[in-house]
Amino acid sequence: MSSVNINGSAIREFREQKELTQLYLATVVGVTTDTISRWENKRYPSIKHENAQRLAEALGVELEAILEHADSDQVEADAIRTGQQEWRTEKSKPLFISQKGVFAGALFVILMVLFGGYYWMKISRQPTVAATRILPPHTAPNLSFPVIIRLKASTSVDTPILLRETITGRATATAIKTIMPSTMQEYGKNPRWIGRLVQGEAAFLYMVHPDQGMQLGELLSFAGDCVSGKVNKKGTRIVGLQSVRIEMAHWADTDKDFTLTDNEILDAYEHYSLPGNIDVDFSDLESLWLAGKYRWDEHKQTFVPDPGSRQSQGDNQ
Repeated sequence: MSSVNINGSAIREFREQKELTQLYLATVVGVTTDTISRWENKRYPSIKHENAQRLAEALGVELEAILEHADSDQVEADAIRTGQQEWRTEKSKPLFISQKGVFAGALFVILMVLFGGYYWMKISRQPTVAATRILPPHTAPNLSFPVIIRLKASTSVDTPILLRETITGRATATAIKTIMPSTMQEYGKNPRWIGRLVQGEAAFLYMVHPDQGMQLGELLSFAGDCVSGKVNKKGTRIVGLQSVRIEMAHWADTDKDFTLTDNEILDAYEHYSLPGNIDVDFSDLESLWLAGKYRWDEHKQTFVPDPGSRQSQGDNQ
């Protein structure tokens, strides 16, 4: 299996320019973060050609850009010797060399045009990925709400993908609880996720927790992008809703009438549920739905079921 010499400094520079982590490169190439660190610090100057190719794809550059080249002084000396030889040949056969030079120049231009066309076709045929953010348009102070980002590629590609979000406003984010609550991650204002497109699809689900002191009318804004080693190497912006307004209504109550209908709770399950062990805890939401109506409890600073509302509705029927 062939190997190539890599330029660790160039690898580090490209990674930092594109704001990529060593963990992301390790995931795409299929090695450990320690290996990426050793490559960047020139402890492993020679690596497998296939790993170098994956590394270049993850960085979004051509393979040649991360390879170690010959010493510049030696290259310059070789160029001088080559130039002297060509000068002597040209002096002995000036007309013939001149004609060959014109032909070579024309051939070079043609090859460059052909190569450019081929490269453009290769780039244009690369798969693309669309990232869409789904979140409720409103929530109440101190009432956590889910955010889900669904990713879909133009082809059924399987590849690692990195997603980055930024929340502006008085709120923080955490991972959704799993069967192992101890693994729940605190994101702060910058949710980050490394996952994988499977058959061209993936989804990232997290919770946002507004500060209790937020005032009605305040906004929480969202922005983000995603990158991959094979898809959208330079990153693609996440589209969809970009803000949540603080209002006195539950985030699942779309018409804000203090009643959670069957359709509203079904929509909540449909939009913010994922197969597997990651899911939103809808127990509080279900209790409000079962009560028929809900109200704001000033003491608890949250919504609670409205006592007797379901019974009152039954008496009126």
